Amino acid sequence: MAPDLEVNLSLLESTAGALSMLIEEFTNASDIESSYEAAVGEKNLVGALHSFASNWRAHREDMIKSMQDVYKMATQSHQAYLDTDDKLAQDIKADTSTSGPPGSPGTQPTQPTQPTQPTPARGPR
Repeated sequence: MAPDLEVNLSLLESTAGALSMLIEEFTNASDIESSYEAAVGEKNLVGALHSFASNWRAHREDMIKSMQDVYKMATQSHQAYLDTDDKLAQDIKADTSTSGPPGSPGTQPTQPTQPTQPTPARGPR
């Protein structure tokens, strides 16, 4: 028999929450070159800073997209597990309310079966 599936729903939920915060932080991060360009002054250094900032912007957007994808999977998985658990609980509750002891409300009476009598063996005629 296969082992039962166990999911730590609070960990799944907290992971989604942490991803949500990271997505917000990365989305709101300002470009560093605009803050430091005037202070740097050296043209080569400013060029390197622009290059780094351009690469960072592109990679940051890729990371945001990846985090959004994982966030979506985590939140959808969390909700799917909750929905499935609720459905299973409802099904179990429905089954137990309709299958009580014989004669209890919600159960169907069973028809008694007649014992079969063995047929006598016939001898030669």
